[in-house]
Amino acid sequence: MNHGFTDPSRCPSGPSAAERISTERSSPAGHRPPVPSGRTVPEKQFGAFLVAATLSGEEQLVVTNQELANRTGLGTETVSEVMSFVDRASLVNKSPGKFHVTETGWAIAEMYQQDETQARLLLQEQFLACSSVTDPVIEALHDAPVPQELLAQRLQERFSCKGRRALYLLDWLVLALVVRRDSSKRISPSVALSATAGAARRSEAPAPVPEPGALMGMTNRELRALPPLQYIAVLDNVADLVSLASA
Repeated sequence: MNHGFTDPSRCPSGPSAAERISTERSSPAGHRPPVPSGRTVPEKQFGAFLVAATLSGEEQLVVTNQELANRTGLGTETVSEVMSFVDRASLVNKSPGKFHVTETGWAIAEMYQQDETQARLLLQEQFLACSSVTDPVIEALHDAPVPQELLAQRLQERFSCKGRRALYLLDWLVLALVVRRDSSKRISPSVALSATAGAARRSEAPAPVPEPGALMGMTNRELRALPPLQYIAVLDNVADLVSLASA
């Protein structure tokens, strides 16, 4: 399905390449904490992103923070912090004082007008790919379900952030279907987050060390348990290897 991704060969004439922000990151994301602004609630932050995507459009036009502030009624400092956070999730590309929406960001904003759930699933993919956010959350949810306030306190300590920024991060992660919040405001990892954590653990697990005396990767006990024909095939393979080595 076409989610509105820009085809560069069909882009209308507009700002020159020099007037666009480079698609490369303007500064390392690791120099700022991976938490959203604490200046306004996440609902308004996401709304600001949707307005930002509309202003930038499919053509990925450059928009200034001041333009977005004028359209949303938020302060420029608030806008800057909001754009820094969604930049981390690759929804926009941000540089000092300005930004443009990414292809993925535009696709999510466009889909949100048609199918909110599908847009949230697209948003989920972006956050799951952001290990600087998800790794600490997975660690903090080791004894899930965790009361929201306690989890926010753990993340506040982990990210060395103040105010409600950790709570607001949880609101973003609920929106992105990365975590689940029940009626008692307890937080659990989503199936997708648990699967991501499991895959990461498997990739980090050391390769199994063959047992001493193993032949063709099998121990003596495993060899003796083979059916006769398979046992003969293994011996034939060993004989072939020996003949190749001595050739």
